[in-house]
Amino acid sequence: MELPRVTWSDLITPYDANAVGVLALVITITAMARSSDRGLLALIALGVAFWAVHYGMLGSQSGAIVHGIAAVGIFCAHLTQEFALKSRVILATVFSTAGVSGSLYFGSALADALAAIGCVLLSFSEHTLRGPARRQGMVAGQGIFFVYALLLGSVPGMTVTTLTVVAGVVGLRRMRI
Repeated sequence: MELPRVTWSDLITPYDANAVGVLALVITITAMARSSDRGLLALIALGVAFWAVHYGMLGSQSGAIVHGIAAVGIFCAHLTQEFALKSRVILATVFSTAGVSGSLYFGSALADALAAIGCVLLSFSEHTLRGPARRQGMVAGQGIFFVYALLLGSVPGMTVTTLTVVAGVVGLRRMRI
């Protein structure tokens, strides 16, 4: 008698994936609502890494790949904040190209093009801008990802991007006070 073969996907439930998504949401919103930029990118990278796991658990290869690339890129932006602008632009270009490639490889619809545009805007904002300008770029990128989620009909995606925009605006207001 042969035992049935069990894979990881057999063990993961939608509840597990949603629990990871909620954790990612809490990390992302907490990071954006803070009044300080200290550690902002490291926290955002951690949240995006959890989004990659979340999408992977749901079976979305493109979501997992693009968010995985973004998490590494954001953490690199955190580590290279004090580098010369030219170096940061090169890194932003590398990670933008990787994100666009991942997005276009796994899809070909308008939503995937928007994801690619959002990836480029976020990457350049995170790598090259500082202070309020960085957060403004991140909020604008989330606006693009809201339209992406809307086109896909993803209520959780629209919720997350809306809350991230609100938290980003709160963080911007707190920075200026």
